[in-house]
Amino acid sequence: MEDFLAFIKRNGYYLMLAVGVIALGALVVSYNRKMELTDKVMDLQEDQEKIQLVQEEEEVLLSEDRNTEEDSQQEVISNNVELDVPSAPADQKNETMNVTQEETGEQTTGETSTGDATTEKKEELHFDTNNPMTWPVVGNVILPFSMDATVYYVTLDQYKTNPGILIQTIEGTEVSPGAEGEVISVQEESGYGMVVTLDLGDGYVAKYGQLKDVRVEEGQRVSANTVIGLAASPSSFFKKEGCHIFFQINKDEVPQNPMEYLE
Repeated sequence: MEDFLAFIKRNGYYLMLAVGVIALGALVVSYNRKMELTDKVMDLQEDQEKIQLVQEEEEVLLSEDRNTEEDSQQEVISNNVELDVPSAPADQKNETMNVTQEETGEQTTGETSTGDATTEKKEELHFDTNNPMTWPVVGNVILPFSMDATVYYVTLDQYKTNPGILIQTIEGTEVSPGAEGEVISVQEESGYGMVVTLDLGDGYVAKYGQLKDVRVEEGQRVSANTVIGLAASPSSFFKKEGCHIFFQINKDEVPQNPMEYLE
């Protein structure tokens, strides 16, 4: 016992140091384990949050798909409803028209005959190539007809073919067709602004572009002197060329030189 106590006295410091080291090691191991557990818990929470976000995104996508499918079905149903609207058979329409004509008697027959005569007259358009057209407006030709070679477009700064002619004029000048015809269309065309197109008969069609305040409408019969509209300011394609009227003549949809038809 005395030897043990003497040993303790001699080596007590080292024993206490050893015990302290062991205790510190135990604390370090315990702390590391605790940190590992904390990291695992945090990782698990992050994974759960990611899974929740993915589930929410999937629910949103599924909801959008369902809405799209419902809209498509509704559109199909609407189209089917529109397509399934019954219309009166042609035979029934003809019978109704016949009954109406029989009830109105000779007066209706006379009116129908007059209408047929008018329709037939409108279909008898004839373009006399031996009778020159009057000019749509009085002015100089600032860009000639050219389908075989290119001509220079100042505003566009490029060479292109020209299916008609550009006749210089003043904005607001009245424009007339120069020949009898029937209005085929009144519409905007790229580069040429508002364009009136006339059927002259015998496969001839005339176009008058760069117009404003158009005074005719589709299906209207016009004479050579009818004012179809006024000269407009030039479109963006022809700003540097200045105010003008674009005039084109086609024969069976093939551009012709308008100068050959003008007086």
